[in-house]
Amino acid sequence: MLLKKLNSNPKLALFSGFFFIVFLILAFWQATKGIEKERLETKFEESLKLEPKPLTDISKQWDSVTLEGSFDFSKEILIDNKIYSGKKGYTVLTPFTPEDKEFSTFLVDRGWAQHPYISSGASNKIKEAIRGVMYIPEKNFVVGKNLASENWPRVVQQKDILFLESIFGSKLEAHLIKLEPANPNTLAYVSLIPSKISSSKHFGYAFQWLLMAVVLAFVFIKFINNKDHEQ
Repeated sequence: MLLKKLNSNPKLALFSGFFFIVFLILAFWQATKGIEKERLETKFEESLKLEPKPLTDISKQWDSVTLEGSFDFSKEILIDNKIYSGKKGYTVLTPFTPEDKEFSTFLVDRGWAQHPYISSGASNKIKEAIRGVMYIPEKNFVVGKNLASENWPRVVQQKDILFLESIFGSKLEAHLIKLEPANPNTLAYVSLIPSKISSSKHFGYAFQWLLMAVVLAFVFIKFINNKDHEQ
């Protein structure tokens, strides 16, 4: 009976079937992304609960680490267009060169500063110990030619570490270090998040696509039933 109704409306059946499958694929894809993000969030939360450990060559994303070295406040990089408490400003990245020569310079995320920015660094090249969380900045899409200002501190739009390395002019470690709130060099502290899109949002999107598939199927079946009654 159903097959007969489908054969009587081949174009509508093909159209509805195609988008029904597309909606289900999109729902499955978003659900899969949600599961991945949920695992990432769990790993992130567990890492933050651990006591900081000295930086080693096996330290990785979200590890809390300690290291000794010195800041260079003369070559800071400012990530532009960061809004905090309704105010425009920057994420301030300050170079930190470890005492351990096994590592290159790290860019330390000292937090948010309001525009216009005036460096709060009291001095350069003084050895100190810092604690923070290692993370890799998410890439962002930027359009335009003027991606960095000419003078230090360099104001940039792009957060990709290879681009930041080209701005800095020498080798940088792939991870940034989010400076702990208690450090006197920390500015307005903005908590880290493991991803821009949370697992709950992905699950919400998956539910929306699944709902659209169900609604499409319901409308299609109702339509062909009504058309059958009319005949």
